[in-house]
Amino acid sequence: MSKDFDRAALRSIVRSQAYPPYAGYPGFRSRPELLKHFLASWVGERIYGESFLSSALGVHQNARVLALAEKDALPSRSFGFPMARATLWGAPDERAAKRALRNLARRAAQARIRHLSCRVDARETAWRRALLSQGFYAVDTLVSYVAGRTRRSPRSIRWGVRTRTADRRDEPAIVRIARSAFVWDRFHSDPHLPVSGSNALYAEWARLCCRKVLADHVRVGVRGGRVAGFVAHRLFSDLERLTGLRMYGQGLGAGRPGCGDVYMAAVTDEIRGVWDHMDLIEIETQAQNHSHLRLLTRLGFAPMRTSMTYHRWLWS
Repeated sequence: MSKDFDRAALRSIVRSQAYPPYAGYPGFRSRPELLKHFLASWVGERIYGESFLSSALGVHQNARVLALAEKDALPSRSFGFPMARATLWGAPDERAAKRALRNLARRAAQARIRHLSCRVDARETAWRRALLSQGFYAVDTLVSYVAGRTRRSPRSIRWGVRTRTADRRDEPAIVRIARSAFVWDRFHSDPHLPVSGSNALYAEWARLCCRKVLADHVRVGVRGGRVAGFVAHRLFSDLERLTGLRMYGQGLGAGRPGCGDVYMAAVTDEIRGVWDHMDLIEIETQAQNHSHLRLLTRLGFAPMRTSMTYHRWLWS
């Protein structure tokens, strides 16, 4: 484990982020200092968490940036080898970004990490160029849609589908749907990862959602007496603890083949069900998931952020 910086340097680097997560979101739009405080506190806590792996500074002239790596437990179990995810902080020039990534990859490889992933805002051109130069390759693009409670309640859309809260008996059906539903995600889009491992990952993710490990609530849509779609959501507890803002985020969700409307009904009813209890709602989906993007627009959400995911193999 390596931490080659102090708390003051950490706060300075995180606060210099040009396009930080949640910037412009309701609740933060008029309080940028609250967002900077939250991010610096959150990153500082992660560094001392049990999943923390390593950090690396990149310095060039006046630019100081930081790359952090954490062990990625669920993918590691599903694929059978150590994997980690990185987060990138600071407003870099390209040379500083390259140095941070080069140092982080070296330290991760020394820790026997085989696969490294990271996600960056699409506007972070210096980071993106540096990632490509250091052997990373793009695997997916996500769009974050956001709505704040200050808006009126989202419109009602009649899908003709019954939805309800999932119970323990629904877990096998939800796991079956998740095992075969995903094709556009970052794992299936990586040609070097086995499809069987990607399918197993989503099955295990769904199982942990049903057991309230990776989700706070799961809703299912029913057709012909069978579960035909589901959606899981979670509350951002760290955000609420550090800022007082309650944010809902959609986690895993999918439908059986030919049952896309069932999934959409579950998403619609879940959003309407939590609307009055949240300060803001964030839902991420792949940029090519046009039906989901259209639904969020109909429900009054606005696109706030586009991010890109990169992967790199550290040893063969």
